[in-house]
Amino acid sequence: AVKQWTVELPDDGDYQTHTTEIKIPELPFGHYVILIGSDKDFAYKGNGIAYGSMWVSNISYVSRAAKDGSYNFNIQHRVTGAPLKGVTAQLYYQKYNYITRNYDYVRDEKYTTDENGFFNVPPTAEYRDFIIDFTYKAATPFKEAPDRLQIENGIYQYKYNTIEETVPKTFFFLDRAIYRPGQIVYFKGLMISTHGDENKIMPNTKTTVTFYDVNYQKVSSLELTTNEYGTFSGTFTTPQGVLNGQMSLNNGSGSVYFSVEEYKRPKFDVSFHPVVGSYRMDETIKVNGNAKAYSGARIDGADVKYRVVRNASFPYWWYWWRGYYPESPQMEITNGITTTNDTGAFFVEFKAIPDLSIPKSYQPTYSYTVFADVTDMNGETHSSQTAVNVAYTALNMSVGIPTLLEKEEKDGIAVYSTNMSGEFQPAKGKIEIYKLKEPAKTYRERLWAKPDKYSITKEDFEKSFPNDEYKDENNMYKWDRGEKVLEKIFNNTSVSTIVKGVAITKNTTDSLRIPNLANWKQGEYVLEAHS
Repeated sequence: AVKQWTVELPDDGDYQTHTTEIKIPELPFGHYVILIGSDKDFAYKGNGIAYGSMWVSNISYVSRAAKDGSYNFNIQHRVTGAPLKGVTAQLYYQKYNYITRNYDYVRDEKYTTDENGFFNVPPTAEYRDFIIDFTYKAATPFKEAPDRLQIENGIYQYKYNTIEETVPKTFFFLDRAIYRPGQIVYFKGLMISTHGDENKIMPNTKTTVTFYDVNYQKVSSLELTTNEYGTFSGTFTTPQGVLNGQMSLNNGSGSVYFSVEEYKRPKFDVSFHPVVGSYRMDETIKVNGNAKAYSGARIDGADVKYRVVRNASFPYWWYWWRGYYPESPQMEITNGITTTNDTGAFFVEFKAIPDLSIPKSYQPTYSYTVFADVTDMNGETHSSQTAVNVAYTALNMSVGIPTLLEKEEKDGIAVYSTNMSGEFQPAKGKIEIYKLKEPAKTYRERLWAKPDKYSITKEDFEKSFPNDEYKDENNMYKWDRGEKVLEKIFNNTSVSTIVKGVAITKNTTDSLRIPNLANWKQGEYVLEAHS
């Protein structure tokens, strides 16, 4: 044992996994194993015990595989980043030992870094997996041993295939994606040859296009020749009296898939109008749908079967706050039958019933999905659905501003106000911008997750690791607010004008200017919009 010490870990008695950080005493260069146990003699029976290995070294390296299969290495000082000249790099590769039936490490080439800290491992004719042992005999604070570092993760080296073949490719184009049995398939193809990064069209090239059915059985084939632009075209007739489904065309260098089905073209479509206005819980909501023929005629007197299903969702931050999402099972609120009127319109009314088992403080948003099946007098049925989002808060707000602004920025800030379904909602309020109180120094980001138990005090941590983040120093969302630098009023309105006897509604969203941005201090700010 080179060093020994004791760390007092708190026992919460909750049988949960916790993390903490401990300090390791200063050590000379070398390779070490850290052993930790709940018993001072490290007896493993009935006690907790764990270990981990590490190197103490000022050597760092950057490696990159070249296209010819070689490897480039740059060796640098781990603290200053300066290149290290004269570092010895001894390679070892794994070789199977048929006697011990294990892989042994065998000594291989040795390299020395130049004045730029660089050396190159040339390509090999076969695959290999090697590690490197770096040694640097420079002046060190400890005189016991030179600086040394060994790469414990193997580096795979192989020679890239530099032979580039010319490969033909065909791109097919069809006149549609679905056909009926006995219908003509019109197709076109473009042939190109690819050699590395170079592509060329293939004019005057013969090719055979084969038509395959669902079971990949040959239906027919065509002998074709590309024109001066490298394209060809032709037709096939889809088979009748066979299994329908996905069929394909193929010429050996390309293929395309399409469907063959017995289908009828739909005669009308069902859609819902956007839900306008703001709604709160327990209010009655009216949804407007419409059935309209593709010819433009209205589908009146059609039967409409509808149902309304409720689902609950929660803010994105809920899981990170509590570690779980509350359970609110799906529930059908209402169902019924109605008919379309003389304009093809139909209406569905329902009450926005909340899940009373979910407290309001959980800030749930309830999505009420309206399903409608419309059947006309000919028995043709089409379906549609829409969703209405309702919450205890009836208004959503967002601000269009980038996270990074230049001091010369002259664009405005757009303020958006919508209902819970994302539709425009008139609103007015104010915007406030505050300068955040930033830390007096810059902290290096953590190399691992923040612990939930702190065994080192903040004062002791800052003394030992002055450049590292202790807790939330880099988290700007936890910085205190400073002075208020801006306060402005916004007003999003809905303006109606009459054009040829028809009322046209135009939604206007405020775009606010930030004055004198060039005079603001550099740093982080927080913007709030209130309505």
